[in-house]
Amino acid sequence: AINPPEPSAIEPSKPVKKSAELIKLMIHGVVVPKARPRVARNGTYLPPRYRAWRNRAEVEIYRQISEQNITHKFPLRKAALLIRLLGNHRTNSDIDNLAGACLDALTLNGAGVLIDDRLSCLPQLNVEFDPDAKETGVYIEIEPL
Repeated sequence: AINPPEPSAIEPSKPVKKSAELIKLMIHGVVVPKARPRVARNGTYLPPRYRAWRNRAEVEIYRQISEQNITHKFPLRKAALLIRLLGNHRTNSDIDNLAGACLDALTLNGAGVLIDDRLSCLPQLNVEFDPDAKETGVYIEIEPL
């Protein structure tokens, strides 16, 4: 005699964990690496080329954030970040200086997206470089935690 299989107990459905809302930004053009402050008789200043890039990046971040329907309150207190450098950037630049420039543009003294770039606020940071991308710029993906 063949015994039919016993019906398996049906597990109650688990609540689906809502995935965090990703914030995606694209800043076109070559990223200017983070520069050391220069000291002069009249005080400390950042090089004009770096200041110009950072100001342009901050304006672009503001514009893109205002166009997205983001429900998070800014500045974010904790987030995971992906920075993907695309295209033709100076390959003799340190990757940490390129990422640092992007982080400076995102923090409270910049566009105000992140409260800070300390470890307690930014526990996960991935930086990638894709020299074969068709356009030059930086793609930033922010996952609020």
